[in-house]
Amino acid sequence: MRWTAALVCAGCAVVGATAAPDDSAVIRPITVAARDIPSGATLAREDLAVTTATLPFDTVAPDDLVGEVSRGPLTAGEPVTVGRVVPGGRVAPDPGTVVFPLTLADERIAALLHSGDRVDVVVTPDALHEGDAHVVARNVEVLTVAGEDGAGFAPASATSGAVVLLAVPETGAAQLAAIRTGDHVSVAIR
Repeated sequence: MRWTAALVCAGCAVVGATAAPDDSAVIRPITVAARDIPSGATLAREDLAVTTATLPFDTVAPDDLVGEVSRGPLTAGEPVTVGRVVPGGRVAPDPGTVVFPLTLADERIAALLHSGDRVDVVVTPDALHEGDAHVVARNVEVLTVAGEDGAGFAPASATSGAVVLLAVPETGAAQLAAIRTGDHVSVAIR
């Protein structure tokens, strides 16, 4: 019985040694960021480079990335996958979601956010209304932040607060729209 088990193990070892190499071990061309790229930037050909590596995932061809918008900051040398860009070079939420512009009370909080971050929206009623702080939207995606390169709208000012675009489920947009002008709006970063 031991000899049979030993022969089976030896046979498996021979088959494993002669099997085709794992696809992740194959050296292939990949697209990487040629320089540090800020979140929300529109990608140009000079932002991208091709190198070789052994990755277990695919990257996007450089020609297909030109005109796309970075979904978050990219570091020089970082592989550029489909998840790192907003498709079509525009703000495009997933099906079942809408783009909702939200003004935060403190622009310093907005400065901490990047495209692709996930946040909870927290509202504290103004001095004229009673109530505790409460969450009006959970785990929503930040699409872009005012003032990021390529964001396409005006940066925050001291009097207006900071604007972020969120991808919000259609069913949750009404709760965000019900926020009163004087309420203090902030986010908790996940």
